[in-house]
Amino acid sequence: MRLDYMSVAVPSSDGGGLVSVRRAALLVRPRPANRTPGPAGQNLLVDGLLDTGADKSAVPIWLLEELGIPLDKRTRRKVYSASGPFWAYTAKLGMEIQCNGQWFDIGVSDVLVPDTPWSRDPLLRRPILLGLKGFFNKARMYIDHTREEFWLEPPTG
Repeated sequence: MRLDYMSVAVPSSDGGGLVSVRRAALLVRPRPANRTPGPAGQNLLVDGLLDTGADKSAVPIWLLEELGIPLDKRTRRKVYSASGPFWAYTAKLGMEIQCNGQWFDIGVSDVLVPDTPWSRDPLLRRPILLGLKGFFNKARMYIDHTREEFWLEPPTG
């Protein structure tokens, strides 16, 4: 199905807060790994930025806290990214994505949870990253950045 880019808040290049940009992104309804899909008691919605350069999907610590998912301190390890090394935890998270008004369950995946100041601040509300493991390994997609649109064959879980 064809989808338009959406406006998401991302860090400004000068480090002075957040700016709104149009990107390939989806509305995501996260949930604890042991909960079934569906809206019952799950009102938390976040923007999910499609990141073909991310090995794993990544979510902030505040998101786990809001969902009541305990952080497993034993999973903390150093992660290397294009922007440099950082410390992160691993967690299991279930997710659904919205495509043209319909919700699709993408199942439960291991996600990275960066241990950074922005990850702990619920006021920043940066988008989560939908990466290779946890999203792209479950969906087929084509992105046309010049037209600000993308095509997605929704995953089935």
